Amino acid sequence: MNNYLNKNPLDKNSNKNTINEFNIFNLIDIRLESIEKNLRNIKNILAIVSPKGGVGKSTFIFLLSNYLHYIKKEIGILDLDLTNPCLDVIFNAKNVKFQEHNGIIPPTLFNNIKLLSINQFIKPDEILPLRGNEITQVILELLTITNWGNLDYLLIDTPPTITDTFLDLLRFIPFIKLILITDNSTLSLNSITKFIKIIKEKKLDILFIVFNQLHKYSYDDNGIINNYLKFLTNEIPNYIYLDYIENIENYYGKMDINILKKEIYEKFQKIF
Repeated sequence: MNNYLNKNPLDKNSNKNTINEFNIFNLIDIRLESIEKNLRNIKNILAIVSPKGGVGKSTFIFLLSNYLHYIKKEIGILDLDLTNPCLDVIFNAKNVKFQEHNGIIPPTLFNNIKLLSINQFIKPDEILPLRGNEITQVILELLTITNWGNLDYLLIDTPPTITDTFLDLLRFIPFIKLILITDNSTLSLNSITKFIKIIKEKKLDILFIVFNQLHKYSYDDNGIINNYLKFLTNEIPNYIYLDYIENIENYYGKMDINILKKEIYEKFQKIF
């Protein structure tokens, strides 16, 4: 069994063969073998993350899915924002349900996109107030029982900040790659700067960073925002400037490559 499950990924001693006595994974969970089996046929697992909420993680997943759908990749999407999931709304999939066969099979949208959300397990007017070990157990169970089949990409939407969800993903999926997202506000740029320092220190795999809605506002920032951008683009050479998209809600539930501007399409082309 993999030793990474016995470590806090952001603990300074996480690279040593020691066991954190406070870690709930001291006891070997047989579900971990099922997780490895279920993820075996997925070529790339990407977590879309940010230390701050409201920066467009879910919307970016929708845009990236449009591109991957267009180039005929097999895509899975897992909404792990357990207490505030919204991808079923963005993909117009509120009434779709998974199938049960040796676990569960996520419903397929648009021929080549599979979507799994916690909303598929609860009533439409319900929410899940979860914390701590409850979140860990839900994530562990979803990864254990879900049969994704063969995928080119599994995109995982995560809640903001360094929460149980983010830390659990690092434990359960050590080969996961990160896509970071920030908007152009000073608060978001400050948060992502500190977040990146931690991630770089622990040598986690960052695929690229997205600067969302960067050109929506124009104001004098006294050079503060430009300084943040200079630092971030120096730390992460692969980056995308994502301009504000007017009335993007009109595209929800559709796969329309025209939603992507030429420069975004070309940037995706180079990365994927």
